[in-house]
Amino acid sequence: MDFKFSAEDVAFRDEVLDFLGEQLPPGWADLSEGPAEDGAANRERWEFT
Repeated sequence: MDFKFSAEDVAFRDEVLDFLGEQLPPGWADLSEGPAEDGAANRERWEFT
């Protein structure tokens, strides 16, 4: 069984990553599902952007 991605799959992945890099606000990767008490602050920060 071949588990490699096709050239089309890789091109699509790259397109999605480029789109996300352009559209997501700076620091989005820092918004993680940490402790529950951090959730509200993260949500507010996300909604503000």
